[in-house]
Amino acid sequence: MDAVDEPEGPRPAEKDNLVNSLEGDDDGPIEHVSDLIGSWGPFQRRLFPLVIIVYAISPFSNASLEFYMVKSNYWCKSENPEVISFTQARSCQVDTCSEWIHNTTRTTLVKEWNLICDRFWLASLVLSAYQFGYLISSFVIGIISDRYGRKFAVIVCLIIEIICFLGGATAPSVEVFLIFRFIAGIGGYGRFLGLLLVLVETVGPKLRGKIVAAYEWIWHCGILVMILVTYYVENFRHLYLGVALYQFLCLFLMIFKVQESIRWQLATGRLDSARRTLHENVQLNSDQEKAAFERKLDKLSRFLLKHNSAQERSKTIIDIWRVPRLLRYCLTLYIFWFVQTFFFYGLKYNALDLTGNYFINMAMIQQSSLIANIFVFLKVEKFRRKTLLFACMAIASISLFTTIPLAVNHIFFRNIVLMIGNFAIAMNSMVIYTYTAELFPTTMRHLALGSCSVFGRVGSISAPFIIQLNRYMSIQFTLCIFASLGVLGALISLLLPETRGKEIPDTVQDMLEMTGEKAEKQTVTSK
Repeated sequence: MDAVDEPEGPRPAEKDNLVNSLEGDDDGPIEHVSDLIGSWGPFQRRLFPLVIIVYAISPFSNASLEFYMVKSNYWCKSENPEVISFTQARSCQVDTCSEWIHNTTRTTLVKEWNLICDRFWLASLVLSAYQFGYLISSFVIGIISDRYGRKFAVIVCLIIEIICFLGGATAPSVEVFLIFRFIAGIGGYGRFLGLLLVLVETVGPKLRGKIVAAYEWIWHCGILVMILVTYYVENFRHLYLGVALYQFLCLFLMIFKVQESIRWQLATGRLDSARRTLHENVQLNSDQEKAAFERKLDKLSRFLLKHNSAQERSKTIIDIWRVPRLLRYCLTLYIFWFVQTFFFYGLKYNALDLTGNYFINMAMIQQSSLIANIFVFLKVEKFRRKTLLFACMAIASISLFTTIPLAVNHIFFRNIVLMIGNFAIAMNSMVIYTYTAELFPTTMRHLALGSCSVFGRVGSISAPFIIQLNRYMSIQFTLCIFASLGVLGALISLLLPETRGKEIPDTVQDMLEMTGEKAEKQTVTSK
């Protein structure tokens, strides 16, 4: 039984001690770090709280800006006592205005830099800038992570974020703010993905789905806290200063407390570093335990070295594209990631045009995301990954088709149906990360995830401009676009292989064997 199934509470035999993992037949297969330290033991339980602290700020750095884009009444100040008033306008009927007055006490970006009338498009650009940073991060930070380590990549990202949030808090213009917002997105996504890979590569294969769902709890709970904080912190500059200060704490923890992924160290030939990391976390009380530990570590090292030669480590995502069947999987995932992220972010930005209080609307929608996260955590290992991807996308699409006739005159029912759609798409956003990480080999996993997320970022970059589309078209038309893309996403998910319960591959050959493409094995090995 895995350690996760045992009752909680202090147990003397578990005190920084991994004796249970060292016992047993040395002739058994040792193919994963969890075979040496357990699927969920003291090492993982010390790591996860640190990851929580570092990742908890993500909702503030990513999504908080939406709450400083909320619509408000505004008008052009004029010497004429008959002022021209525009209520929640998307266009203006005056050629020029020397001074705009906003009917809000909050210091929002819209109010600070008058992102209205002919400058309204800048509001969407500001929201897209962070997602465009995500796109660049998929290439840059992915390469850094695979070459220099997950920990190093996260540290670099934290430094980037600290500089950018201090810059954003003091930006004199929206153009300067845009630059800092873009660069902050590079750090934000790199931090997210680096921390996720540290967790996925540390726990056992049976717990990967649950650990990704638990990782997302941090985001969803953080969103609720963020909504409350942004409601009371009325100045976006003050919020950005607070985020920068918190990142300093995260940087300290990453440097001195969080350790490098052991699997990455072994898979890239850094055996001495992996041995030091393990010895720092494994208390061996007898010569017999030390001997058993060394035998299993050497066995794991030989296994990974056999599958990760210097030639294999130098390969890139292009090597996967050269294999026709694997290229098909990549293309399928690229389309699916685009649909998934466009759907996820588009629903959120579309809420800016819904009636009612935006804070309350988003809190309601977020509840469905949190419920989805709990469901995935409890049931993710009960379902095939491909089945979940198809079912969730289909449910989300059906819910939006149902919303179209309710969009204008049935606000309550519309919101309920939108919550159902958000429930499904939020569930999919967790499953797709697990699935993609399980499909690609260790030495190119971060880069492969990054290449998939490139197409996801195209979707998230496009999503903020939905509010621009609503300026010219009806909201029913926008919902129809989302629903139609959801149908496409559901259908193409049927082309993907299954990964549930299988060991994550370390090489392209392992990936072929895992997906059952034995006929192409010789094609890869001969190159």
